[in-house]
Amino acid sequence: MSIKARLTTGGVVELKKDCSCLDEIHTGPHWLHMDDFRRRRNVELVEKATQGIVQDRIALMQRKALLNCAAQFETVRLEEKEREMVRAGIEEIIR
Repeated sequence: MSIKARLTTGGVVELKKDCSCLDEIHTGPHWLHMDDFRRRRNVELVEKATQGIVQDRIALMQRKALLNCAAQFETVRLEEKEREMVRAGIEEIIR
């Protein structure tokens, strides 16, 4: 599957692989693969934090801590993605 991007100049380009990872692992630039990986990990963290019924204060505090971590990780992920997109002149990722 090819990954394309709409550039800030208006053009659309295919994003090429820029690493030596196996083709079975990912296509496109490595930073985008890592962004996808981190996004999936953050979703898993939120899912773990929201499973089951909270029955005591300690469990509630743990849940809040996990959700806080997920929010912090997601903030960092999005900041890094924005930096990479600005650096490459990308306005939108097209999948």
